[in-house]
Amino acid sequence: MKKVFVLGGINVDCALVMDKFPSPGETVKGKALLLNPGGKGGNQAVAVARMGVPVYAIGKVGSDDLGEIATSIMKASGVQLDFVSQTDSEPTGMALIWINEKGQNAIGFYPGATLTLNRENIARALEIGEQGDILLCTFEVPSPVVFYALEKAKAKGMFTILNPAPAESIPEEIFDFIDVLTPNETEVYQLAGVEATTRDLAKLTETAQGILKNHPKCSMAITLGDNGCVYVTHDSWKSVAPNKTEAVIDTTAAGDAFNGAFAASLALGRDKLASLELANIAGSLAVRKLGAQQSMPYIKEVYEVYEGK
Repeated sequence: MKKVFVLGGINVDCALVMDKFPSPGETVKGKALLLNPGGKGGNQAVAVARMGVPVYAIGKVGSDDLGEIATSIMKASGVQLDFVSQTDSEPTGMALIWINEKGQNAIGFYPGATLTLNRENIARALEIGEQGDILLCTFEVPSPVVFYALEKAKAKGMFTILNPAPAESIPEEIFDFIDVLTPNETEVYQLAGVEATTRDLAKLTETAQGILKNHPKCSMAITLGDNGCVYVTHDSWKSVAPNKTEAVIDTTAAGDAFNGAFAASLALGRDKLASLELANIAGSLAVRKLGAQQSMPYIKEVYEVYEGK
């Protein structure tokens, strides 16, 4: 079994559950208020740990009370926090989340302490990385630091996954250091610099292959919400069927459950397509619970669905 390193935001989520999202100038009374650990880095690290795989989080929190909240579920889930440090220059990051009656969400966030991550933090963490280990990272971290991490990981023979959220442009030379990109539909079009269309799988795969055409070693696993995902290379693509669920409570961290389970499954020795099938299951299980890290499924739950198919 290989190790997974997760580079991303470690935040606190302030989530307000309401019947509908407020319009500009409108006040809507909430039905519930939650203050929970969050951030893509924290969520994905918990998702990996609950799949039974050794995982190290790489991130920063502020020297404040929120830092303890932000790391609490990671600690309880067995995430290694050797490479999570504190800073006095920024507060712990925070996301403000609105969740409507359909389980849909709208999110605004401030990265806070995550903005202070630097190359020295990355170099220290990846010193213990070995060939075949996995680096999973997001754009919550400043992109130059992410690009440095990807290059450093590939130099050690590690497998690299970039979840490009929030979407940012990726320099052509950086694709040489990425094994798999995991955008959603919107992020594919943002990466390509073109206007998003209504769901059109042919257009989506064509756009993705346009991004990958000069980078045959890089591939994409594009998440499609309740339609599963599609795996795309520079010259082919294949749909991976979803695990349908009727009980959608909160979609906030479904993508993080997907990414964490994908990385964990690869670390356990499965191939990409089998790992994406497990990732789809993890994402579908996560939407059945309220909250981010609380909703990350355990390996037993994922295998029960996988083996029952």
